[in-house]
Amino acid sequence: MSGTLYVVPNLLGAIAPEAVLPSRTIEIARTLSHWIVETPKPARAFLKSIGTSRPIGEVSIASLSADAASGVAAALAALAAGHDVGLLSDAGCPGVADPGADVVRAAHAARVHVVPLVGPSAILLALMASGMNGQHFAFH
Repeated sequence: MSGTLYVVPNLLGAIAPEAVLPSRTIEIARTLSHWIVETPKPARAFLKSIGTSRPIGEVSIASLSADAASGVAAALAALAAGHDVGLLSDAGCPGVADPGADVVRAAHAARVHVVPLVGPSAILLALMASGMNGQHFAFH
């Protein structure tokens, strides 16, 4: 039985998590003991800000920035062992102008359940506030 890959939004700047993230997103993120992240230092800061259920030193954190292939392999190994895994970029939403799409693609190929959690994305927030027609928006 495989675990679930949670695509977890990160904060956009220094702000209290409760100000921008729904309580369900924070609750799920607090329980995860395995993470694949863009960069470990900002990830540990995020985990500290949400108040994880275990000491941060006991949380498994694999980095995408050092070697994407080994980060994907680490995530898939933890998922295959039945652990739920969080995917976190440095800011905003993984896979939306941030790394993480390779992890999600590999999880889908391995038939792992992928659950995106609600939170901020700088690109989507800028589009919403711009007045531009989002139906004709293209990211290049």
